[in-house]
Amino acid sequence: MSIEKAIEIALKIDPSIGPALEIDRKTLSEDQFKAKLHDFFVTNKKAADIAIAHPGKSFAEIKQAVDINISAHINNDFHILTFVTNVLTKKGDLTSLALSCSRRIVLSDPRISNYFEENPQADKIHTSQTICDELQTLLVKYFENIKGQKLDTEAMAEELTVAASKKVAEILGSLGKAA
Repeated sequence: MSIEKAIEIALKIDPSIGPALEIDRKTLSEDQFKAKLHDFFVTNKKAADIAIAHPGKSFAEIKQAVDINISAHINNDFHILTFVTNVLTKKGDLTSLALSCSRRIVLSDPRISNYFEENPQADKIHTSQTICDELQTLLVKYFENIKGQKLDTEAMAEELTVAASKKVAEILGSLGKAA
């Protein structure tokens, strides 16, 4: 694709980028300018993918969902890292540590509290227990299947955080709320 065609498409996607493109075209080398256009299209593809994944939602609603998911991931990462460290340093039995971690996640994951706010008729005890049980099972199975592998605390915590965050989203989604 020619640079002119790329600029034309970029202006259709975001007309406000016009002045910045004019300045960049004059001040950057051709390779730098192409790289900047490429970055623009990559960023907008990611934004389009997110928008497609949330049909019927406004930009503000999508931003709120992304912010909540990021907050949940950070929150869950803290609890999971504590769990992984405690398991590896043998600070208790696996099942008890997994139960404790899953309860902390249920109590602090903002997506779960949002679900209850949006669905006041939901059975909080049953829903919380279901999520807790599923997370506990996930955490225990992870460590039962890890025997014989190289142990990297950070990598394990990240892998478990992603899995736990997805599990919460799946459960909430099955209850009628996409997270």
